[in-house]
Formats: sequence, C-alpha cells, structure tokens
Amino acid sequence: MTPFALWTHVLLKGGEAMLDTMQAAVKRSRPGVAVIPTQDAPEKPKARKQAKAKRALKRKARARSAKASARRR
Repeated sequence: MTPFALWTHVLLKGGEAMLDTMQAAVKRSRPGVAVIPTQDAPEKPKARKQAKAKRALKRKARARSAKASARRR
C-alpha cells in the first residue's frame, strides 16, 4: 500500500467519524416544534394595524388621483 493511499484512507475515515458524530448530536438536540393555536395567538400590535391602514389609504388616494388625471387627458 502506498503512503498516499494510506493517508487518504485515514483522512476519509476521520471525516466520516466526524460527520457521524455531528449527525448524532444534531439528531439528539433537535427541539420539538411548538404550534400556537389560533385562539391563543397574540393579536397584532395596534401600531402595525394603524400603519397598514395608513398605507391602504395612501394607495387608494394615489389610485383616485391617477384615475382623475387620466380622465382629464
């Protein structure tokens, strides 16, 4: 057996052992998935709702002004 083949074999076996160890660690430490039922889910903050409503009003105003300017042409 050549030294290169021996060295390659040792490195591949070491890498394989390292991957097996990492895979086992990940498998053991995997947390469960938490699901929040809809009834118990927290509501959106008021500020977010207000910002969303404000954006919708701006969008409607832009659409109205675009329609009005199109009618004038």
